[in-house]
Amino acid sequence: RGLQGGRRRGRACAAMASAAASPALERLAVRCARLGLCSRAEAVSYIRLGLVSVDGAPARNAAALVPVSAAVALLDRGQRMQSQKVTIALNKPLHYAACRAPAGTPLARSLLVAENRVLSCRTRQDPRKLGGLSAADVLDELTEGLLLFSQDGRVATRVARDANVEKEYRLALPGGASASQLAALRACLAAEAAQAAAVAAAEAARATS
Repeated sequence: RGLQGGRRRGRACAAMASAAASPALERLAVRCARLGLCSRAEAVSYIRLGLVSVDGAPARNAAALVPVSAAVALLDRGQRMQSQKVTIALNKPLHYAACRAPAGTPLARSLLVAENRVLSCRTRQDPRKLGGLSAADVLDELTEGLLLFSQDGRVATRVARDANVEKEYRLALPGGASASQLAALRACLAAEAAQAAAVAAAEAARATS
């Protein structure tokens, strides 16, 4: 019995030593996103088109595990495609929802028309003809302020999940807020931060599985 226990411990130690000696691996699409080349979904498309290289060789499998030390690059055509994607900043007014909205509530996307373009904007593109524009954040109809729409998946990912992106909100309540209301607000913000951290941890775990 003691001999069997020793063997099991020996095998466990050997497995741990082997894992420590092996290079850290990450799925290729996730690695592209982590390097800031594009979003994970965009990486899948680029890899299928043969526009991503690993150590100089074109890759075709987005789910392939690659060492984090590998040289992962977006080829020239992919870089051009990524650089041509459009991001629009909208000063969203009240009574418009960013995306999901109750029936009868207008969407902020309907404001993306040439007539609302700031005079200093040099582009002549018509936002209504741009496909793949997605809201990078969730602002409901009772909220006004900066709202980004982008074809670039990195923008939405960073705005929604990057803890280093600072967001400032100003809350206006008629008659002020009570201590219990402020406590509830702080608890809600803390819960959202914890949820975001849990999502980031789960994604990091999936990236290496």
